[in-house]
Amino acid sequence: MRKDKAIAILNNIKNKKILVVGDVMLDEYLWGRVERISPEAPVPVVKIEKQSCSLGGAGNVAFNAHSLGAKPLLLGIAGSDAAGETLKSLLKEEGMNDKGIFILKGRSTIVKKRVVAHHQQVVRVDIEETFSIDREIEDRIITYLRRIERNLAAIIIEDYNKGLLTKSLIQRIIDFAKKRNLPITVDPKFEHFFDYESVTLFKPNIRELERVSGKSLIHINEIVKTLRWLQKKIKAEAILLTMGERGMVLIEKGKKPYFLKPHALDVYDVTGAGDTVIAAMTLAMTAGYNMHEATKFASVTAAIEVTKLGAAPVTPDEIIRFCDMQ
Repeated sequence: MRKDKAIAILNNIKNKKILVVGDVMLDEYLWGRVERISPEAPVPVVKIEKQSCSLGGAGNVAFNAHSLGAKPLLLGIAGSDAAGETLKSLLKEEGMNDKGIFILKGRSTIVKKRVVAHHQQVVRVDIEETFSIDREIEDRIITYLRRIERNLAAIIIEDYNKGLLTKSLIQRIIDFAKKRNLPITVDPKFEHFFDYESVTLFKPNIRELERVSGKSLIHINEIVKTLRWLQKKIKAEAILLTMGERGMVLIEKGKKPYFLKPHALDVYDVTGAGDTVIAAMTLAMTAGYNMHEATKFASVTAAIEVTKLGAAPVTPDEIIRFCDMQ
């Protein structure tokens, strides 16, 4: 992507009000070093030297949007526990709104603990409850949507199958967006994969597409054929398929497929790359750019993100420096 085009997109992104709704998590990192193998079992003993926390899941999507200059509103649930308090504190520390985090008694905040030694992830421990929210919480969420809808530019749905996004809530959010002519973009998971009908952009990855289609997708012609089938089934305006080291392919109604090869950078850690792509893609679209240009912009942000350890946001300065090197 040309530097001037990237700068123009970044300038037009500034202060865009974006709603990010989805499964919010707390990412906790335990950083240390390995000096020996445990005498109790053939596993490394990691001596922890420091600890850090960051926004995960839908929180990471919102953080990426914030880092790029937008004004995201994060909507999700957390437990009445220490992790939930930490999550809200992180939002406040970054200057982000925490009013959309609904604290639910009797439910644990989703936490992903990662032990990292010598810049490599040793193990991840997930603490989560994934039962679905009830109708009362759905109603509170819709009420909140109506309260903050003024000047809203788009809605991102980030689905991790953790219980927030029920079939009925998904439909209510889509109806809400359609009635207000708001773009709605979706990063799906398996359980509700086909419930996201008539959205603006649907962004699965290749593994998810293979699972729902029951096919091993190797050849690009078969991938495009499967994407056309999916587009017809869910009536999406466009589908962006991320394929890791194979790049991305964009399918739009009535247009030829658009293929984009990955940038030639060393991949350090793919954690959070999908979050970065959906945030950047949505923001570029709301800034007035077509989906080809938005895909190019999202590809640049993803290339930068995977060079970092853990889920880390991409900054405008990093994007400009990247474009200078191309």
